[in-house]
Amino acid sequence: MSRSNQTYANMIGRSLGIIGTLAIALMFGFVSCKPAPRKSASEPGQQQTPNSSGSNASSPASEPTLLLIGADYRIRNDQLTAYRWGLIDTNGKVIFPPQSEMGIEFYDGLAVVLKNGKYGFIDRSGRLVIKLEWEAVDVFTDGLAPVQRDGKWGFIDKTGRVAIEPKFDFVNRFSEGLARFDSKKDGRSNWGFIDKTGRVVIQPEWPSAWSFKGGLAWVERDDKWGAIDRTGRVVIELKWDYDSTFSEGLTRLKLEGKAGFVDKTGRTVIEPQFEDALNFSEGLAAVLQDGKWGFIDKTGRMVIAPKWDKAEAFKEGLAVVERDLKYGYIDPTGRVVAEPQWTRVESFSEGLAVVADQNLKFGFIDKTGRVAIKLEWDLAFKFEGLAKVKRGQKWGLIDKTGRLVIEPRSDLNSSHEGNKETGEYWLLGRQKGDKVTAEWVDSNGKQIWSSE
Repeated sequence: MSRSNQTYANMIGRSLGIIGTLAIALMFGFVSCKPAPRKSASEPGQQQTPNSSGSNASSPASEPTLLLIGADYRIRNDQLTAYRWGLIDTNGKVIFPPQSEMGIEFYDGLAVVLKNGKYGFIDRSGRLVIKLEWEAVDVFTDGLAPVQRDGKWGFIDKTGRVAIEPKFDFVNRFSEGLARFDSKKDGRSNWGFIDKTGRVVIQPEWPSAWSFKGGLAWVERDDKWGAIDRTGRVVIELKWDYDSTFSEGLTRLKLEGKAGFVDKTGRTVIEPQFEDALNFSEGLAAVLQDGKWGFIDKTGRMVIAPKWDKAEAFKEGLAVVERDLKYGYIDPTGRVVAEPQWTRVESFSEGLAVVADQNLKFGFIDKTGRVAIKLEWDLAFKFEGLAKVKRGQKWGLIDKTGRLVIEPRSDLNSSHEGNKETGEYWLLGRQKGDKVTAEWVDSNGKQIWSSE
């Protein structure tokens, strides 16, 4: 990861736990919640921490947006915390009063709530549909949710009926009709897979395993990784240094420190030969050769010569490159669109990219490299309908013309919820002495709810 992506990652952090982790990540802030008793290994490409700015993680785009509200707010280092959480609709009507001890997010139509140390589920009307009786849970996928009772894990359906008895040492949520489970022996993990009836379809023989994605699951033995299919057959030989994710039909893997690319049949398409590589994006992959980064196509042909100190994947037709700690952008032919001159940059989002000059003033450029929004902000983040900007200690929102929709008045690094179809909403927070006021506003800056 190069330049500001790493800077921003360090600034905002990220929790990779399951439901009820210590902090539930906002889009660029956090909502702190009571931790759950369950701990989970994170998986490549699997979101395990809810976005507590709202509660619509896996809902269809047409589903009405619900927004998270709290009771007894606090702000610490741009982070909004509360002791209880609830939900409102986009008219400001309370759907579920603040009473859950953790943030609320919907998966598969239901959301986990926590009260007095017990977990249950509510529907989108705020009705408790599965009783608060479980020691720990995970979210619904494929119509089933993992639950824990007396230290053992099983699954329930959406009526709350036990579909698979709690008898496993550990389980992960279902993915593509199968769920991984752990059968510990002498304190060591042995991972296998069950189907939705609870039948073991892949025996617990793997020290490490991830859930199925795209018909394959990564597995590990003796510190070497490969992948199996749904029958348990090894498709990608266990010889690679680590697991990875597929992108555009290929995955980047390393063998004895050299990076190459493999397809979903296990065939090595591009031999391991590079010092490092990124996954394919928009038909090209960044590779490191002789200490410099360039780009290859899917035949392995070098189409952009390795001459950059760092490079990132193409996004919206342009890629970030670095030379002498300055960042710019190139197109897929290798032509420099914006000369390396910026000290901080982000990939393009909605046609604009965040950049910062040597004085760490942030603004936005367009795809010709022209400054589209003046570099005048102390911090800025990518556009998601609107963009968050900071002046001094206060946050505001701007549109793509640079017009302030919300003057910098929020002490909170605002959270974003919704989409173009259902409307977009932003959470703001202000602190005066010990009192914190939170408010939700729409994309026009109109207030729809306030904690005052």
